[in-house]
Amino acid sequence: MKNKLIFGLIFFLLVFQVAAQENITRENALEEIINSENIIQEMLDNDFSTTYMDDLFIEVERVLEQVDYAEILRSEDSTSGQKNEARTALRLVNWEELSYSDVTVLTDEIKSRREQAFFIYDSLTALQLEIEANKRSNIDLEETTSLVEEANTAFYEDRYKDSQNLLEQAKNSLEEAKTQTAAQYSMQRSAQNFIQRYWLALLAILLVLVIIIFLSYKRINIHLLKNKIKKMKMEQNALQDLMKKTQLERFKENKISGIVYNIRTKKYQDRINEIKEELPVLESKLKKSKISKKR
Repeated sequence: MKNKLIFGLIFFLLVFQVAAQENITRENALEEIINSENIIQEMLDNDFSTTYMDDLFIEVERVLEQVDYAEILRSEDSTSGQKNEARTALRLVNWEELSYSDVTVLTDEIKSRREQAFFIYDSLTALQLEIEANKRSNIDLEETTSLVEEANTAFYEDRYKDSQNLLEQAKNSLEEAKTQTAAQYSMQRSAQNFIQRYWLALLAILLVLVIIIFLSYKRINIHLLKNKIKKMKMEQNALQDLMKKTQLERFKENKISGIVYNIRTKKYQDRINEIKEELPVLESKLKKSKISKKR
């Protein structure tokens, strides 16, 4: 029973709407055209783009003219000259179904466009205010702000659908940023509470870690010193062997000239001297490190 009543109500409203459209007169259409002009002026006063509305209004005027000609063809009072002019104007138009309700369909679209414009404008303003209100918090507003700027640009370029989509993305971005900030704050609070409750145990663990690191550092340092000393001694022995080989090539085999011999010998000897200077220092450090470790 309830479903039948709802269906009947919907049917009644549809019939009423169709009847209302059929009863629209030229005076009604002209009144709606004046309203449309006022809407466009209101949009201009608010610095809103009217490109789409201007195109609609041109279409409104064109359809009004077509309906006027259609009415001439329907009227028995029209002269033959008027009818000939009307037929010429409507030669490419299916004028039999034209009525002044076709004009109001377009003017209704202009009304709808106005409502959409102010809804988007109010939504942009509200979101910008919300961003300003959250700037003092730790919320990351970079993405949201960027999306709002894009939505604002789209709005003033008369791209309302794009603007609404970007606004929706900006709202979602803001909510996600708030959620992330709330989660981070909750984690920080939990960490603070944990530290406050177990600070003594944490301090003990930290002290143990410091001792382990300190002892490990000493062992590692001793190991590195040993390796460095070993490598330097091996290098020293290798250089001494090269010195002997160079002497052999020069004085016994006569494979190299005196100039080459002098260059090589000087190079090897300089490096051997450097090693002889560094080795005692490293060995002293190693000795001190071992004593420190025992202590």
